[in-house]
Order: sequence, then structure tokens, then C-alpha cells
Amino acid sequence: MTRWLDLFVIIKNEPYRITYSVANILDWKYSRKREAIIVNGCGMDMGFHTVYSLSRVLYPKGFKVNGIGRNGDTSGWDKDGGYKLKQRWL
Repeated sequence: MTRWLDLFVIIKNEPYRITYSVANILDWKYSRKREAIIVNGCGMDMGFHTVYSLSRVLYPKGFKVNGIGRNGDTSGWDKDGGYKLKQRWL
């Protein structure tokens, strides 16, 4: 299955389109006709997959966690940078 995704980041309640930049960073196909990232696959949330993949590239060594992290981790550091960014469907 193929999905075409258009990505935005919200900063101070203003949307900024980042689709083309993300396609370049991830080295994924970009459809100029649809102005969207092309994501192939089946049986999973493609939006989560895309944002998780981007987050892994941006935070390859992990990130600092305030308080308790995933799975009750109290080390203050999450080694999986894929969970740094948040994703939401609009």
C-alpha cells in the first residue's frame, strides 16, 4: 500500500510545512505532483513511522528526559531518539 503524507510542525500556533525537507533528510521519495512524501507499507500507522524515523535521525544518541521516562525509566535519558518528537493526525 502507498500513502502520501504532508507534514507540518506547529510553532506558536502557526503551521509550517516541512514535507520536502523531511523527505530529503530521510532520503524518501517525494511526489512533486501531490507535494507529499511517499510512504509504502501496510499494517501500521504511517504517520507515526515517518515521525519516529525523522526523530531517530535528529536524535541518534537519544535525548534528556525530565522526570520518569518510557517504561518507568528514571535514568533521565532515553536512548531511543525516535520517541523525542510527537506526532498527531490533523
